[in-house]
Amino acid sequence: MIVSSVRACIVKDTPGALEWAHAIAAYVKKKTGNEVEVLVRMGATQDVVWLQRFPDLAAYGKSLDAIQSDPGYQSRVKAAQNKGFFDAPSVEAGIWRLL
Repeated sequence: MIVSSVRACIVKDTPGALEWAHAIAAYVKKKTGNEVEVLVRMGATQDVVWLQRFPDLAAYGKSLDAIQSDPGYQSRVKAAQNKGFFDAPSVEAGIWRLL
């Protein structure tokens, strides 16, 4: 099992950023068929994490290729960037192997 994560720190308009976080997760699920979990850190900084689980690296790669080449996804990401919801340098992606 492979788990992918993306983490970002909200710096502006928390309600708008959280609404966008859920909307982009729903969009990714619609386009790839893969469930996307949205998590928010409790206390401390206002971090959002998106998690996806895949049976193997091939499935992860197929999903990644599909979403990264999707113009609708790209325009949604650009809209979030333009609104300044997240601290761009804080965005961190990871690929994890379940032990």
